[in-house]
Order: sequence, then structure tokens, then C-alpha cells
Amino acid sequence: MRHGMRNRAADLAAILIALAVFCAPVWGQSAVPGPSPGPVPGPVPSPSPAPVPSPAPSPSPAPAPTPKPDLRLPQARAAVAEAEKRLAAAKQRLEAVLRLMRGATTERQLITRQLAEANDLHGDLQRQIAGRERQAKDAKAAAEQAHQLQTATSKVVGESKKSFAGAQRSLKDATAALEKQYLKLPETIARQAAIDAAESALRLEHDRVVKGLAGDEEYQKLQSDADARETALKHLRDDPQIDSVTLTDASQKWIDAKSRVDAAERAACANDPKYVAASEAHAAARKAQQDAIATYKAGIPTHPDIVEHTKAIDQASNDLSSAENRHKQAERESRAVDDRARTAIVQYNDVADRLHHARLERDQLADAVRIADQQARQFQQQVTAANTELAAATRALAEAKRALAELEQVRR
Repeated sequence: MRHGMRNRAADLAAILIALAVFCAPVWGQSAVPGPSPGPVPGPVPSPSPAPVPSPAPSPSPAPAPTPKPDLRLPQARAAVAEAEKRLAAAKQRLEAVLRLMRGATTERQLITRQLAEANDLHGDLQRQIAGRERQAKDAKAAAEQAHQLQTATSKVVGESKKSFAGAQRSLKDATAALEKQYLKLPETIARQAAIDAAESALRLEHDRVVKGLAGDEEYQKLQSDADARETALKHLRDDPQIDSVTLTDASQKWIDAKSRVDAAERAACANDPKYVAASEAHAAARKAQQDAIATYKAGIPTHPDIVEHTKAIDQASNDLSSAENRHKQAERESRAVDDRARTAIVQYNDVADRLHHARLERDQLADAVRIADQQARQFQQQVTAANTELAAATRALAEAKRALAELEQVRR
């Protein structure tokens, strides 16, 4: 029975050695070799006595074999220690992988929250840009309508100006027609005939007074000087080489000389009673005509035709003023709508830019989540491998301890 247990212990030692090799670290560690048995000592020779001569040496018996040391128990203990090391290393690797996995899980949760926030922001910006796009379109349509209204009111202003100018021309033409009609009246013609007769009488009196100056030496000198200067001026005008300064000077001297002649004639006429009487009669005839015309013109605005034309002018003026006011209002509204359209476009572009960046950030975060998921799968595979290794190391340690216990029991 003891012999059978020894054989079983030997078998268990062989199993422990195989387990020590099997339980080497999965991730590149080499197995720790157990203590190798030392060299087996041979028999120690004893000192031989001095040779004694004998006639015939008898053969000596064969020496007993030296027993080999039993290394199974140290090897079993080494296998247990190695299994414990590997189990500890497997636990450390599992804990390390779990720490990395927990960190990756936390990071993925953070990225997932950020992705959710990015999706919310992206959706909000999409809603905003839809509203901004509608606002921009509405503002553009309002601007087009405002421009059309501005063009229409400008056209109305032009037409109103033409109507107003036409009404003014009609009034002017009607007034001129009434004035012409007045000039054809018998009393107007009679007053004009009196003016013409008084003017003829005045010219006759003027000529009489001037003829009376023929014997006045001073007047004759003035007249001769004026005639001489007029003749000199004509010669100068016929000379193509004369300069403008000389011509202007000669012309001014002739005018001054002629003015002195006229002054002398007026002075003579003013001192002549007949000429004065004729002048007063002429002035009275002209004043009578002027007063009559002024009275008639003063009554023209009340003429029925003129009243109608005046009403037409007032209406055209009011229409023009109203059209100009509407055009100015259309211009103000057009500028305001243009400002709103520009603002709407700027706001749309701002939201579009923010949406573009939000889309990029969302895509980056989605890529980061996919990478985190891939890492999580890799970590899960590593955890599975580490658990497998831990289970194998646990079983190997249990086998090693059982084999060691059996060897220790055999020793006892």
C-alpha cells in the first residue's frame, strides 16, 4: 500500500511540473523554473589499507548502490509557490483591465452625455435656422413689395407733377385768352387810340422843342461832339485790327456824349409849357388804360372759367402733395425693410455657421462613442481572457496544493 501511494505521489509531482509549465503568464511572462535537482553524489571511497601480499586474492562482494535524494516534495512546494505567483499576477492583470475598463466606461458615459447635448443643440439650431430662413424669405419678399410700392409711388408723383403743370398751363392760357378778349373791347380800343393820339402830339411837341434848339450854341456843340464820336466809333468798328479796349473806350465816350445831348433836350422840354401839357395828357391817357386793365385783371380770378381752372390747380397740387408724402413714406418703409432683411440674413448666416460647427462636433462625438464602444469590446475581451487565466491559475494552485498535501502525507 505504501508502495502504491509512493507511485501516486510520483505521478502527482509530474502533474505539478506540467501545471507549472501550463500556468505560465498568457501576456508574455515566462515560467519560473522550479529548483533543479543537484548532481547525484556517488559513493565516497574509503581509505584502502596497505596492500598485504597473499598468494591468491579472493573476489570482493559488489558495493551497495547509493540512494538518490527525493526531490518531489521541494518540487511540489515550488510548484505551489509558482501557482500562487501566477494567481496573484492573474488577479493584478484582471484588476488592471477592470480599472481601464471602468475608466473607459466613465469616459464613454461622459462622451454620451456630451453627444446627447450636442444632438439637442443640433436639433435646436435646426429649428432656429428653419425659423431664420422663413424670416429671411419673408423679409426679402417684404423688401421686394416695398421696392415695388416705392416705384409705383414715384410714378404717381411724376404723373401728379405733369397734371399740376398742365393745370397751371391751362390757367395761364385761360387768363391770356381773357386778356386778349379785353383788349378787343370797344372801350379798351378807344383808350388805346387816345394813348396813341397823345403820344403823337407829344412827339410833335418834342420835335418842335428840338428844332428850337438849333440856335443854341451850347446844344450845337454837344450835338457835334456826339456826331463826331459816333462817326469815330463806326470807323473803329470797321477796322479789323482795332483792339477791344480801344473800341470799348470809344463806345463809352459816344454814349456819354449822346447822354449829354439827351439831357439838354429833356431840360428844354421840361421848360416848355406846351410840351409839359402834351406830356401830362399822354401820361393821363396811359394811366387811364393801365387802371382799366388792372381793374379788369383784378376781376379775372373771379371769372367762372378761371375759378374752375384754379380749382383744378388746387386739386392737382393736393394730389401732388399727397403723392409725394406717400412716396416719402414708401422710401422710409423700403429702407426699414431693407435693414430688417439685412439683419435677417446676418442672423440666418450666424445660425447656419453655428449649425455647421454643431454638426461637426456631433459627428466627432459620435466617432468618439464608436471608438469608446470598440475599446469597451476590446476591454471586455481582455477581461474574459483575464478571467479565464485567473480560473486556470486558481485550478492549477488547487491541484498543486492537493499534490503537495498528498506528498506531505506520504512523508509522514
